[in-house]
Amino acid sequence: MYNRERIENHTTSEGFIVTEQGLWYAIDSYDELEPFLMSIVSPDDLWMFISSTGSLTAGRKNADHALFPYCTSDKVTENYPTTGSHTIIRIDDNVWQPFSQGYAKNADIQRTLYKHEAGNRIMFCEYHASYHLEFRYAWASSPRYGWVRSASLRNASDYPRRIQILDGVQNIVPANVTQKLQTNLSNLVDAYRLQELHENKVATFGLTSYICDRPQAHESLLVTSAWQSGLEAVEVLLSAEQVPTFYQTGTLKHEVRKEGVRGAFFCKAEFSLASEETRQWMQVFEVDQAHGDVVNLLQLCKQPEKNLIETVHLDIDNATKKLLHLAALSDGLQATKDTMH
Repeated sequence: MYNRERIENHTTSEGFIVTEQGLWYAIDSYDELEPFLMSIVSPDDLWMFISSTGSLTAGRKNADHALFPYCTSDKVTENYPTTGSHTIIRIDDNVWQPFSQGYAKNADIQRTLYKHEAGNRIMFCEYHASYHLEFRYAWASSPRYGWVRSASLRNASDYPRRIQILDGVQNIVPANVTQKLQTNLSNLVDAYRLQELHENKVATFGLTSYICDRPQAHESLLVTSAWQSGLEAVEVLLSAEQVPTFYQTGTLKHEVRKEGVRGAFFCKAEFSLASEETRQWMQVFEVDQAHGDVVNLLQLCKQPEKNLIETVHLDIDNATKKLLHLAALSDGLQATKDTMH
C-alpha cells in the first residue's frame, strides 16, 4: 500500500511509499535481520555496493577507481566501524551515535531502510524516541557530480533543541590507488596519503607522489574530491583521529592538511532546531579529479547554497529518469496490480 507521508513522519509499517522523488520500498527494523548487501546503480559508470550496516564500497568505472576500498562482501559488512558514514550528535549532555551497533537492542531506537525503485538511491533512517529526534542519510548517484550523500535531522519534540553534530564519512581512497595497491600494500598507501582543505570547504585526497618501485620522481596529479553544502559555520576534519575527542568533549581542532593517515571528510556544526524543524545538508564525492576539475569545483562552490543543492538534485532526478527509460527499453518495467518488481 502506498503511503506518501511516512517517509517524512516516522511510523512503524513497511511497504511501498510514494514521495516527490518517486516510489520507494521501506523495511522497518532492518537491523534485526542478518546484514545484507545491496547494489546502487547509475545510468553512467558509477557503482556502489553497500551493506545494511552502512559500510560500503563505491567508485567509478571499476575497482581501480574506488571512493571507498573495494573488497569482498563479508569485509564490506565488517568494515562498518571504519568505513563509510559516521555521525555523532550531542544534545545538551547526551551523546547519540545514529546507526551504531551499540544501540542495536535499545528499545528507544527505531530504524528503517528505504530503497528507490530505480535502484540509484538508498536511505537509512533512525528515530530516537527519548530524544524525539530523527536522523537520516541517503546515497544517490549523480553522473555529473559523483556520489551524493544527503543527510537531515528532524526535531519531533514540542520544544526547541540545541544541537552539536559531527557528520561525514571515513576511509576515503585517494586517487591513483588501484585495487591491487589497496589490497596488498594498504599500509604503504597510508604513508603516501595527503589530504588538503581548500577554499569553500572543498577537500582533496591524493598522494604525495605516485607509488612505484623505481627510484625516480613520479607525480600523482589526480585527487579524490569532497565538498558540502547546507551546514553553516562548519569545521572540517580530514581524518578520523579527532572523532573520539568530539564524542567525549564536543571539541576539535580544524584540519587543513593531513599526511600519512587515512582520509575522512567530517563536518562539525552547531545549530538550534525548533519543534518539527528539519535541517538538511549534503556532501558530494568524486574520484579522479585533475587540476582543471578542482578549479571548476572551487568555482561551483561559490554559488549560493540553494542553487548548488537544486543543481545536484536535478542531476540525480535526471539520472533516475534515464535509468527508468533504459529499463523500459528492455521491457524491464511493469504496470500490474503487483507493485513488487
